[in-house]
Amino acid sequence: MNLKKIKSPNFVYALLIVIALITNIFFTQLPLTNTLGYEFSALNALLLLILSGNYSIILLKKEEGNYKKLSKRLLVLVFIPFLVSTVYSLFTNFCSFVDGILFYVLIAFPAIIVGTSIGIITLFYFNKSHKIIFFLFLLLLVLIPILEIYFNPQVYFYTPLIGYFPGNIYDEGLSPDLKLFTHQIFIGIYFFSFIYLFFLQKKFLLSNKRKITFGFLVTALAFQFFSPTLGFSTTFCKLESVLSKKVITQNTILHYNDFQKSEADYVALTQQYYFEKLKKELRVNPEKKIDVYLFDDREQKKKIFGAGNADVAKPWQSAVYISQDSWQITLQHEMIHAFSAEFGSGIFKLAGNYNFAMIEGFAEAIDNNFDDLELKDVTSLAYKNNYRVDVKNLFIGMNFFKQNSSLSYTYSGALFKFLIDNYGIDKAKLLYKSGDFESTYHMNISVIQKQFESYIKSFNISGSKAKADYYFGRLSIIQKVCPRFISDRLKKAWKYFDESNYSEAENLFKEINNKVVNYSAIVGLSEIYRKQNHVNETIQLIKQNLNSFTKSPYYFNLLLRMGDLYVRSGKINQSIHFYKELADENPQFYLYNMAKVRLNLADNNLISDYINESDSGKYNILLSLNEKEYNYNSIILLLELAKNINADYKTFIKNFDKSFAINNEERSYVILKLSEFMM
Repeated sequence: MNLKKIKSPNFVYALLIVIALITNIFFTQLPLTNTLGYEFSALNALLLLILSGNYSIILLKKEEGNYKKLSKRLLVLVFIPFLVSTVYSLFTNFCSFVDGILFYVLIAFPAIIVGTSIGIITLFYFNKSHKIIFFLFLLLLVLIPILEIYFNPQVYFYTPLIGYFPGNIYDEGLSPDLKLFTHQIFIGIYFFSFIYLFFLQKKFLLSNKRKITFGFLVTALAFQFFSPTLGFSTTFCKLESVLSKKVITQNTILHYNDFQKSEADYVALTQQYYFEKLKKELRVNPEKKIDVYLFDDREQKKKIFGAGNADVAKPWQSAVYISQDSWQITLQHEMIHAFSAEFGSGIFKLAGNYNFAMIEGFAEAIDNNFDDLELKDVTSLAYKNNYRVDVKNLFIGMNFFKQNSSLSYTYSGALFKFLIDNYGIDKAKLLYKSGDFESTYHMNISVIQKQFESYIKSFNISGSKAKADYYFGRLSIIQKVCPRFISDRLKKAWKYFDESNYSEAENLFKEINNKVVNYSAIVGLSEIYRKQNHVNETIQLIKQNLNSFTKSPYYFNLLLRMGDLYVRSGKINQSIHFYKELADENPQFYLYNMAKVRLNLADNNLISDYINESDSGKYNILLSLNEKEYNYNSIILLLELAKNINADYKTFIKNFDKSFAINNEERSYVILKLSEFMM
């Protein structure tokens, strides 16, 4: 085959068709891209943008002005990924065909326009090196979201390359929305305008070259300038206009909005306490104050910041982004990330090679708190119950995300804690900076892994298989079926439920369960049936699906729910069976206490009253249990109910005027929670 034929547009086009086919067949074998949806569309947008741009350059060099041939061939090219995914899904499973089509139309189709337009721009403005210049244009488009992520608070971005990036792997819910539609319409019109002028108004384009170029540049800059107003980016100015209140301490600044001043002062005091603690523990003293942005709720955080379900720190900004419902759990962890900037590497001041296991493992090790358990104990629990992670591989590439996050965080954190305890914090900081075990510890990672596994096997932990299942019996996002579709529909279904639109909520919950039996959807349906007084129907629903959740935390939650449902149906003996199983399994302190207090209530013939009462009624019943002596299992529930009904603190605390007998783990946990409540 001669060189001339290889360079011909026809040969190149055939090659592009083959590339598109092979790439998309490969995508069908990967998680998240194996069905028509967001990830599939985003990756194909990038692929099609590159292919269409290069082909436009090659064809138009040979056949200038042949826009009909170009448009027909690019339409065929853009349909190939769609056909591959559709055919594959016919034999496997569609998540949502409608969502899939919308994502593909909104993300992949504009990418063809963008790629073609950039290809034409390089031909129009430059005489040579067109492909190099084309990729320089792409590099510029890549640079814009990187700069936004670096200088702005946001973790999401909108871009002509892939349409939209949601920002965080733990926010699974995603569906096409008006904002994406608006962005892509603007992008399509903007880039198509140049294609139109080049093919159909060439004389006008040539005679007004400077004016049109200036117009396109000004439009692009104006779009970038008004991007925060349009909701396509978030600046600190925009963020601080929402979280406009402040509490400033010696080393931290709390930004908040809808929070009582006394609560905000408490958060700020906690921030300063953690600062002093971490300064001593990590042996560093950040000069810049740490900004903590406290969002009202996850919805506000998702809209403005981009990550609703995950609290985040940006070490290079010395900033932490958290929600009111989670700050007590995550604040110290995120502040550790902010401190790590003092010994991090690169412009982002993160772990060497931006290794996720290093980044999160170090923070977990210093925090050393997993549901009020130490990392060594909970990792030993996981290891001894066959929830094992190959630590050597965990610190390679993206392997951190292969298993569920609980396992990844726990093992990476426990390894760092082991290294800190045995070799000191300074070496751990060096490891964080370099990302290289061997240069830091002069040992191969395999040797470190053996030492670590011997360490975690040495503990005589008080824990059962049930506890391990509760903490680690979850799937990662890449192991789930249709995670984007299901999470999005769950959000909508629960919104309908909260609005008392039970018929719409029921339809969505059932639609989800037709894909895969989902715990939240089962609970949603059970709540709808319960509100409609169909208790027996609710019991049957959970009974039929209970075994689908064995070896997961959801199984134990459903045991409690089944017990409560049998109480509502008047079958107390059956309810006791479920409460007893939950108490005997003891998967977690809180659930254990929930089961034990229900058994205590049953012994006192109060269980029916308790389950059917309002929060204030439950509160009074539990107070009566503690009149003569403490019912320790009930205290955690009492604390919850006191918050729910806004009980007067001074009156409430008078109920704890008797001496406490702390002689076991459960009672210790209860006193810990009472102490936290009092603080």
